[in-house]
Amino acid sequence: MEGQNADIYQISWVTPENFDPERVSLQATSSGDSYDRSKIMYEYAPGAPKRDLVFTVPRNPDAYLTCRGVLKDFFSRGDQKIETNRYGAQFVLSGDNEFHIALYSAFQKVIEKVEQLTGSSVTFPAKDMDTYSILYTNLIHANDGRMFSSAYTADEQLDILACKQSIVRPALLLSTFKRSATEIKIRVQVSQMYVYKEVMNFPLAYKD
Repeated sequence: MEGQNADIYQISWVTPENFDPERVSLQATSSGDSYDRSKIMYEYAPGAPKRDLVFTVPRNPDAYLTCRGVLKDFFSRGDQKIETNRYGAQFVLSGDNEFHIALYSAFQKVIEKVEQLTGSSVTFPAKDMDTYSILYTNLIHANDGRMFSSAYTADEQLDILACKQSIVRPALLLSTFKRSATEIKIRVQVSQMYVYKEVMNFPLAYKD
């Protein structure tokens, strides 16, 4: 186990083993249809005010995720890939890691709860491979470029935009937006990221 700096700071969060989907609700953040854009809220303690649903993994290096690095987001137009002014990070969830399986299972419970609350089909930003899954996330920043996602090690604050392939403990904020009349997409954003080790030659060699 590690010291205090592996903790998530100044926000409420839940780990998969403590997650109860019955404490989940939606709160509209845009006008019009109440589910155009919504926060996913969570009751962290019985009777307490609900706050944004944020997942993290236990403070145990075995539970941490591989981050493939922070990169500019792209969108496709025909054969072209066009860079945006937004940033994202991909995380690898291993199919033989019990902590990663628990996190994936918690995401599935969120999907089912959102489907129950909205009556719409729900998509989630993950791609399943043979032995692992890739979780696609966005960083949190304002339209003027101010960055709200943060990264740090046990010793120092980091520029999250400079984060390379690393073993990390992220805090993942979930929300929703409507893609069509019948489809809602869950968005996952990186609120904070504790960088445990930088990966030099993925996935075998590490740098402390």
